[in-house]
Amino acid sequence: MRLMIGPWRSMVAMARTTVYDTRLCAGLQDGEPLTGERWSRLRAPSLVLVGSKSEPFVQSGTRELSSLIGARSESIEGAHHATPMMKPAALIPSIVSFLGEVRS
Repeated sequence: MRLMIGPWRSMVAMARTTVYDTRLCAGLQDGEPLTGERWSRLRAPSLVLVGSKSEPFVQSGTRELSSLIGARSESIEGAHHATPMMKPAALIPSIVSFLGEVRS
């Protein structure tokens, strides 16, 4: 249990946004195909990341979303769904590279 203290504190800190986060994700995790309508107004360059160890449905959803919005999609080797919380540094190279491309 001692190993979970850090992540638990992070989760508690994020708890106040849970209702907002849940509403934001409404209709995105119900097993239905994504539609372009929800994303049609998105104009910003976008990066969609997925872990190579993520479940197959997460990986296919990532590919589908990237295709719908014209985003750059990247798989993070060895990462899984909890990597952003457990090992956020694993995402830094991809994010820095993306921001460097967008900036130039």
